[in-house]
Amino acid sequence: MAAVVCTTLGDVINSSCKAVSQVICLPCRALNLGCEKLGDVLCTPMMPFIAFTFGLMTPSLVYGIRAIDNYNCPDLFRWLITNAVFAIFHMVGCLYIVQKLKEPGSVVSNSATTAPGIAATTGLEGKTDSIKMEEGDYVRISNNFSVPQDHERGGPNSINRVKHVLCYDKGMAVYIVVILFWLVWVCIGINRRFSVDDANAACDELTSYMNVTIICGYIWMTMVGLAFCCSFLCLR
Repeated sequence: MAAVVCTTLGDVINSSCKAVSQVICLPCRALNLGCEKLGDVLCTPMMPFIAFTFGLMTPSLVYGIRAIDNYNCPDLFRWLITNAVFAIFHMVGCLYIVQKLKEPGSVVSNSATTAPGIAATTGLEGKTDSIKMEEGDYVRISNNFSVPQDHERGGPNSINRVKHVLCYDKGMAVYIVVILFWLVWVCIGINRRFSVDDANAACDELTSYMNVTIICGYIWMTMVGLAFCCSFLCLR
């Protein structure tokens, strides 16, 4: 009886210790995973593109959040909030592009398959002077036309992969539409900014927020291509 009690008590203590150790080690595991993912991001060849996008979109996100407490100028308030949402889309789109570029594997579409073979009967039943072919022979007809490779994904961080992501990826197409809407929204913001009365002290804080976010937006518009090209040169 005593042995049963001791065994049961030992199992309970052992299970409790394991549970406590897992709980204690959970923050360390989460921190380790976060550091590993952060290391992957920092070591990627597309780091200049990521740093450029996040650096210029962070002010839009921060000022959009800070504008929540200011309702004195509703037009500027709504613009800053919506612009913060667009900033999040830009950050997500940037990470999406980087993830697609380094995604392993290479998929080739059906249009890039080898030249097909055609089974045909010769229609010859007897011998000829030069060749002898029996009914049912398999004749391979070569394709004299070049096979298009436009839809080939290519390897990770390759030129073909970059072309595929920019030209054929559906997620990238959605992000391009988001960029177009964002450009229109920036133009609307410029119009609202200059239509605000500078003598209105209640809107001074929001106008200063808009000045910074619009400038950052224009820098991103004009320089994001250069940042992407710099990252492209670092691709292995």
